[in-house]
Amino acid sequence: MRTLTRKLLSLLLVFTMVCAMVPAAMAAETDWTGENTDPDHQHSVQDTQVTKAATCKEEGIKTETCSCGATRTVTIPKTNEHSWGEWETVTPATCKDGLQKRTCSVCGAVEKQPIKATQEHTWDKTASGADEDGWVTTPATCTEKGVKTRKCSVCETTETADIPALGHTPLADSYKSTGGSEHSYYCTTCQKTITEAHKWSNGECTLCGEVRSTTPVDGDFKKSSITIDYSDDYVVLDYTLTDNAGEETTNLSGVDAYSDDDNIVDVDFRSDGTIRAYAVGSGTATVYLTI
Repeated sequence: MRTLTRKLLSLLLVFTMVCAMVPAAMAAETDWTGENTDPDHQHSVQDTQVTKAATCKEEGIKTETCSCGATRTVTIPKTNEHSWGEWETVTPATCKDGLQKRTCSVCGAVEKQPIKATQEHTWDKTASGADEDGWVTTPATCTEKGVKTRKCSVCETTETADIPALGHTPLADSYKSTGGSEHSYYCTTCQKTITEAHKWSNGECTLCGEVRSTTPVDGDFKKSSITIDYSDDYVVLDYTLTDNAGEETTNLSGVDAYSDDDNIVDVDFRSDGTIRAYAVGSGTATVYLTI
């Protein structure tokens, strides 16, 4: 019984589908206009004329003609082809993406797309003391670098840059020799007393006026003269050192070396007793040992 019921239901479904298709087929066939005396004639399109082109806004119309002379009107679906205008900037690109759009002149559709961001920031100049390079967040001192900060007013990116150390500003006529190889002066910027090495030229400090001996003490150089040029890194000077009894010694206690003109030859007396002479200018200078 169940099997029979299933078969009847299947036949009923098929019948319903056929009935639904027949009106559509008949309608398609009856779309044709014109005389046709042959009841068995099947229309076939022999010619097509577009009377109204389809656009992105409206459907089109075309007329199809059968070999028997009958005609029918067929709707052409809308196209997806817009007639775009030029791109227009909505939001200019900065350090953030911008936006542009274009409009279809037929249907008014709008297409948008981003404009790639540039690398050009708009640095904020509204902060106190700010300029194109930003504002000082850490002031520089005589010996320490400072920091300057700037911030983009659009994307809020921040950048920092070093401010070079100011260097000391000596008070005029404040140089005083401390005895030995150094002098001091008063800095008007940090308001401190600064100690530094003498600046020798021809045996005299050019800043404080300290004069040192130009006579070697207990020193006997094996080389009486030596030539140094700017292409050399440095030259090691050979010498012997004798004690008060005239005996050769390696006791370096209290021994130093210097040039009579630091603008020509710079001398480095090292802890191992070697003397390195560097050419810093052109001319002739003498290197001395002192004790």
